[in-house]
Amino acid sequence: MLEKITMSEKNKMDVSIFKAYDVRGLYPSQINQDTAYNIGQTLVSYTGAKKIIVGMDMRQSSPELENSLI
Repeated sequence: MLEKITMSEKNKMDVSIFKAYDVRGLYPSQINQDTAYNIGQTLVSYTGAKKIIVGMDMRQSSPELENSLI
């Protein structure tokens, strides 16, 4: 069972970024380094994953988001 996670106002994220098979949103208003970090931490905490696959495109923000996620 998932526990309710209380996030500070700074760390709140726009839940509309979560799609059926991926995460999409406008950078930096909907997705930024803090968002990517929080998603990565939650994913590992929830799944216990040791490795994940990260896909990205050629946008300038992709490397920053990747580094924050992992």
